[in-house]
Amino acid sequence: MACSLVWGAAGAQAVDAAGLAKLGGELRGLAATGRLDVGAPWARRGDNGLLVKVIVAYEPRSETAVAALLGQVLSLGGAVHERYPTLNAMAVLVPAAKLLGLVQLPGVLSVSPNRPVVRSASLLERTSGASDAAVQTGTVFNGSGVGIAVLDSGIAWQHRHFAGKGLLALPRVRQAVDLRAASRLLTDGGFAVGLNLSNPALQLDLVKLLTTALQPLQRAVNADPNGHGTHVASVAAGDGGYQSLDSTGIAPGADLYDVRVLDENGVGNTSDVLAGIDWVIQRARLLNIRVLNLSLAADSTESHLTDPLARAARAAVGAGLVVVVAAGNHGRDESGREAYGTAQDLSGARSGWNLLARTYPVLAAVPGAAQAPQQALMELSGTSIAAPVVAGAAALMLQANPGLTPPLVKAILQYTAQPLAQGNLLQQGAGLLNIEGAVRLAQALRTDIGPALEAGTLKAGDSLLARGRSLPAPQSVVAGQRFGWSRLVYAGGNHLLTGEALFARHQPIWDPTLGWTRRGVLQATVDYWPASARRVPRSISEAWARGTLRLVTPQVQLLDDVALARWDSPFLQTAELAASSGMGEGVVLGEGLVMREGLVMREGLVMREGLVMREGLVMREGLVMREGLVMRESGQGEPPGDRAPLLGEP
Repeated sequence: MACSLVWGAAGAQAVDAAGLAKLGGELRGLAATGRLDVGAPWARRGDNGLLVKVIVAYEPRSETAVAALLGQVLSLGGAVHERYPTLNAMAVLVPAAKLLGLVQLPGVLSVSPNRPVVRSASLLERTSGASDAAVQTGTVFNGSGVGIAVLDSGIAWQHRHFAGKGLLALPRVRQAVDLRAASRLLTDGGFAVGLNLSNPALQLDLVKLLTTALQPLQRAVNADPNGHGTHVASVAAGDGGYQSLDSTGIAPGADLYDVRVLDENGVGNTSDVLAGIDWVIQRARLLNIRVLNLSLAADSTESHLTDPLARAARAAVGAGLVVVVAAGNHGRDESGREAYGTAQDLSGARSGWNLLARTYPVLAAVPGAAQAPQQALMELSGTSIAAPVVAGAAALMLQANPGLTPPLVKAILQYTAQPLAQGNLLQQGAGLLNIEGAVRLAQALRTDIGPALEAGTLKAGDSLLARGRSLPAPQSVVAGQRFGWSRLVYAGGNHLLTGEALFARHQPIWDPTLGWTRRGVLQATVDYWPASARRVPRSISEAWARGTLRLVTPQVQLLDDVALARWDSPFLQTAELAASSGMGEGVVLGEGLVMREGLVMREGLVMREGLVMREGLVMREGLVMREGLVMRESGQGEPPGDRAPLLGEP
């Protein structure tokens, strides 16, 4: 029999539609019914009823207004655990009976559970072997001068993979911060009421931030008791050329920033990750951190518009960071059927990597490795490890062209990808990562794109080509194999674009402060501390863009009609779409794509949806396209049980 936590129907809140709309996922049902399935680690019944740990997103406000909001939260009988200034969010504890009272406070935008977050682990927990992807990083670029922040379980800075060059060189782990420390300070598992631990005076001390950002690293003896973060960092930027089995990562010259958000078991909370993203955003320009890697995830039943991690990732992109997140390995559901967007935990009990290596010695049985102290290797695979490969690739691209924006980095990686012979759009996306092609295309573009956008001097349709350069031929030779690029770019969440005009001319969607999501566009606004010379963001907010806004310029090709011409279009082989792109198929946009009055217009007409997921079925203009495949979309999944399901790997 299923059990529930009940805070009491007698004291139940009157159901308010507007208030419920601000509550994320499970909180909505809790506020409406007073019941919550047992197993939610962010809820506990106390002497005064059910208490819930939540993340509150609020409108940009003055310090006085924020202080008032903190006081109002405390007046509800809760506690304030932490505040994230650049994200306009805070982690709090409130009685479940006061949830609707919380969302009705002035300025509150949404309230979400402070869900568990865990490392995205290796497929070797369930299988053996490693991913075989032939990529070529080249010899000219190594990520030098580019910072990669790794939000994970820590980085073992003593390992030789992270040693600096020269006898007196410092390790390339330049800074480290343990943001789990704040969680450890919480008494009674974070369910003690009446506390205000946010300490905004410390968090918003700009002088302290500027003077401490470049201080020498305070090194912990056991910086990564779990091991996952160290492996992720080594894939992105490790230098393994010191032994015959060269296990060098993608960008071995890049600087690393250790932002610990997971404990020794590889587990944390959403609030820990928000604190980590907030830490990186505040220091990114001071330390030239350009890439943020998240090989971790949490289950969510919320829209991307309100999910705290999705909001934080958009804020980081708006601040100019390339955000790379592990996608997950669960291509099949519990019954073995192919499933898209699944979020099941298939591993059972979780354990630390030290225990894992002892339990499964095959992980450390790396042929040819000298398993000496501070030199030992471990062999892993999965999207948890694919993510830092992409993070390292982004570092190489940004070394080759520092002016690239995050959306442009993403588009170049998609456009230059190698389409596999088998696999549709939902299985392989645009194809295999092709670093050689991505770096070559990046080199062809002007190096002031980001600064020009920020200064307002780069307009839609302006040339993006560097002086004297032309776009490279859309093909690569990697490991002796010649192949054509996919020439596919996803835009707006469900549209396919192609054509040289994407990169020859500036497309407004390359602006990191714009987020085109289907028929709407979110506009981010970055507010900097006045005394920081636009180096330290004070807060980042977003709102729906209004008025007329050009998204794509003329001469870009739209491939939606090619895909939608097939009944099984979402399952169309990527290689077929790439071939269509190469043959010039699709619609050449005469007027581009323009948003007017909140609607995206194509040639003066409202643009149709493209490929849309609804209620677990793929829709094409409102018609169910295929019913025989198991499909899920974030926001339509099953509610979490007594396990902590992941949007990623177990």
